[in-house]
Amino acid sequence: MPEEEKDAFLRWERPAGTFELPKVTIEPPFSNCYACHHRRHGPPRPSHHSGLADQGRPHEIRAVVRDPQKASTLAQQGVQVRPGDYNDPASLEAAFQGIDTVLLISTSETQHQLRVQQHQHAIDAAKQAGVRHVIYTSVVNPSPDSQFGASASHLLTEDYLRASGLAYTVFRNTLYLDLVPLFVGAEALTTGHLYFAAGEGKVSYALRDDIAQALATVLTTTGHENQVYDIAPGPAYSFADVAATLSQVSGRAVDYVPISGRTWPLLCGSTKCPSPSWPS
Repeated sequence: MPEEEKDAFLRWERPAGTFELPKVTIEPPFSNCYACHHRRHGPPRPSHHSGLADQGRPHEIRAVVRDPQKASTLAQQGVQVRPGDYNDPASLEAAFQGIDTVLLISTSETQHQLRVQQHQHAIDAAKQAGVRHVIYTSVVNPSPDSQFGASASHLLTEDYLRASGLAYTVFRNTLYLDLVPLFVGAEALTTGHLYFAAGEGKVSYALRDDIAQALATVLTTTGHENQVYDIAPGPAYSFADVAATLSQVSGRAVDYVPISGRTWPLLCGSTKCPSPSWPS
């Protein structure tokens, strides 16, 4: 890994020039833009909404959350917050009224069938409400055979969206760079060992804020209907690269210890690695 990329990697920033986004000029008002959010725990993630708010009139953005009280920061910015729940299709249909384009953020549900059902509820509700275009956040290379647990549900959702008759745009996002500290855990620098179930695999990371800006671009410009975008800026890094970068910056030797998926939960119980409890 080049020196300048190591420095950027440790600051959790993208290396310059690896993920350039087009400049956005808002010509029509985007009162029809809508962001659909669903999280089981905590307040809504702000990145997707702030990408839009930074580029135009936040009072013309509609955001749907299960608990509007947890979206008070968005409301203070002028975003109109509407109640809706992926497990309540009627609430989604009501929230989608008057909306032309829906940004459908994949849910944090870990149970496969329920996750797919929630996405289908949102797509069906959008169609019933007269929505024209749905933008969906998927994952790079979705496959029913993937080792990544959420991959199959993303693929089924993509297929369902295409079959709906709605115009669609699919963002196949790579792994969030923001999650690397979570994967590393709090013990790596202390023990000198980074335990993770990634083998020798490599992944190209992207910051959530960069993806949010790309989504804002698609929401506020034309020509994106029925397109699939792979959001996977190079280069790709292994967890051996992560450990080497940690060693260099911290001055402490950290080695990567690849473990199996079955071993991972056992080590997590002994606090040697973070818990594998999140989908994408």
